[in-house]
Amino acid sequence: MATDFEEFHDELRSVAGDLLAKDRDVDWAVLVDAGWTGLEVPDAIGGAGATFAETAVILEQIGRAAAANSYLGSAVLAAGVLNLLQAGAPTDELLVAVADGSSRIAVVTEGFTVSAGALSGHAEFVPDAAGADQLLVLTGAGAALVRAADVTVTAQPVVDETRRLATV
Repeated sequence: MATDFEEFHDELRSVAGDLLAKDRDVDWAVLVDAGWTGLEVPDAIGGAGATFAETAVILEQIGRAAAANSYLGSAVLAAGVLNLLQAGAPTDELLVAVADGSSRIAVVTEGFTVSAGALSGHAEFVPDAAGADQLLVLTGAGAALVRAADVTVTAQPVVDETRRLATV
């Protein structure tokens, strides 16, 4: 006998599979309309309040369809990192922006430092940075939010056509 949890995942898997069968290269607006960008955003601030288990179902279907989109970098990684940061107005505002699709945030996990209040560095293979409007840069000192227009972001050629990586 299937549990409610399993039934929900089966339904989510079916809906995601159907959507991706129509067009494997779904754009950001479709991901937002499907509610996928807000899965791991707390429901108290407008997200679905789901867990990574539900996100994994979507990721599995994206992989199965060999779909090229920015879901992993701009929704999953961004929401995951933001959920780990101190809760409060700035973080909540960014989570809302991820959920409602008004901002595409790429996460830069290495290569940057802060010295005398200035952020500097270089990172390669940053998922979905090309096309993001903001970068959440993680350093030993914490996290910094940077407008993508204020730095150089260059798409990197990769063998995997489903991934969009960039140099920042």
